[in-house]
Amino acid sequence: MTKRSRTVTFPRYSLQKCEERILQFPPAKALSRIDLLERMGYTNHTSGPAGSAIGALVMFGLIQNINNNYELTSIGKALRNPVSTSQQNLHRMISWLLPEKFQSIYAALKGRQIRSGNQITSMVIQRYPVSDDVAKQFERVFIESGVYASTIRVLPENGYTIANLDALFAFLGQEPKSLKYPSEDVLDRTLNEASCAKVLQSVNQSFTQDSEENETEASKDLSSEPIELASAVSGHYDFIQFKMSDGQYIVSTLDLKEFVRKAGKKISTEIYEIDE
Repeated sequence: MTKRSRTVTFPRYSLQKCEERILQFPPAKALSRIDLLERMGYTNHTSGPAGSAIGALVMFGLIQNINNNYELTSIGKALRNPVSTSQQNLHRMISWLLPEKFQSIYAALKGRQIRSGNQITSMVIQRYPVSDDVAKQFERVFIESGVYASTIRVLPENGYTIANLDALFAFLGQEPKSLKYPSEDVLDRTLNEASCAKVLQSVNQSFTQDSEENETEASKDLSSEPIELASAVSGHYDFIQFKMSDGQYIVSTLDLKEFVRKAGKKISTEIYEIDE
């Protein structure tokens, strides 16, 4: 069995918390590690939380280490003193994507509605050798930071939607696979409020467009071949949850085939087609 540990690298503090911390940072001055930690309220300079606090600022691209001193990056400076709300929002989106593990989970879930609890926790456990508690912390920071950066929206009926950020990658001139820290020339484009607003509009539209597309695809997947669906999941899961016209159901995979056959009479034939 793979040993579970805490070795996976990700921000242990939310983007909002990190942004609040750089407000205490002098805009044009480098700080030693000790000075930086003391400004953030850490007296034990070698403690785990102290290291995690600096690590989160670095991973979100807000500070950088130069000659053993820490300085604000261009993104950090822009978030500390934004020239416009549009620029601020765009930089938050970039910052949210910079942690490598966040990029990986985003790429797997972009444009999707997540309705079941702990889905990201389960994905993290499957991908990395971490404990349940660490995976839950990952999900919490990922979602809290995404909501703050307007890349995740919480659904009123429980769950959340993750935006499609292809427009942001295009604006930055990067492929929508992995985000690298943008060059200064690219970041200078964020001074143009109209350009920022156009990207933000595309991101906002993706919440609705991608959610509708995924709901349609989910309906097709559920209705097309129920027998194959049952056999595919029965070897890995004890239960499966899905939504039908008269509510949500959790059914044992052993009973799924019979359940779908019986429930087929309730499903609108305009959307679904299930053979008896």
